[in-house]
Amino acid sequence: MIVWPEYIDIKDWAANLVHDYPDEYLPILEDADKWQDWASIVAGTGVFARNDIPAPFSVTEGEKKQEFKDWQEWAKTVYNLMINSGDKNV
Repeated sequence: MIVWPEYIDIKDWAANLVHDYPDEYLPILEDADKWQDWASIVAGTGVFARNDIPAPFSVTEGEKKQEFKDWQEWAKTVYNLMINSGDKNV
């Protein structure tokens, strides 16, 4: 079951996501400062892509534009989309 991203740090939340979705072969988040790169991989992977999980940033004219104020805002979006998807793997 996906964990609500409060009272937890990004590395622990990411580790829970990796554990909860073993069939997705998600990478381990090694550096909390690179959460957006990790989150972008998650957004494009399997069940997350099928449930339209957004990337944490967009690239326009070669520049990254942050779409979420922090990792928790992105993670809450992930939680809400996954929990409401009806996917049996959530």
